[in-house]
Amino acid sequence: MKSTKKELSSLNKEHYSDIGARVKACNERLQGVQSSIFSGQVCQENFVLERNLRSELVSTSFFSRSILATRNRHQISLLMDDDGQVYTDPQVVEDKIIKFYKTLFSSKGPLSETSSTCDVANRVVLEACVQARNEGRDLAREGGEIVREATKWSPELAAACEVWKEITFNFEDVDTLDY
Repeated sequence: MKSTKKELSSLNKEHYSDIGARVKACNERLQGVQSSIFSGQVCQENFVLERNLRSELVSTSFFSRSILATRNRHQISLLMDDDGQVYTDPQVVEDKIIKFYKTLFSSKGPLSETSSTCDVANRVVLEACVQARNEGRDLAREGGEIVREATKWSPELAAACEVWKEITFNFEDVDTLDY
């Protein structure tokens, strides 16, 4: 009995001592593994798939829409340029967007330092009017709202918009404007 007592005591100290600290360490490891599993989009989709497999909801349209919505969130999958050409390759879409903004803010772009603030303001407001007209909005009624929104962007644009408020604009001519 005395010899087994020593063995049992050493077994207890070796395997079961400080059990609270061991449980805490295991919980921390578990949380780390769980957070790494659920960090990626694919992992989230797999989690939703497994959850819905258990509840037999995989064939529902709700499940399909939720997966598609998750995939498409914050992603530009299609880009159409001014010539009407459509780009779907993600790398090409990214390159076209970067090229557009580099041109826009380059020394040769429409927002270069050589353009006066008034020119930029006129172009912005004119583009807003053309876009609104193309959307079928009543510019005679909503043109003031467009100008009010544009004045929030900068003091220079606000000053240019004050000039625009005084101009009588024939909205039917907007359809023929090329900007």
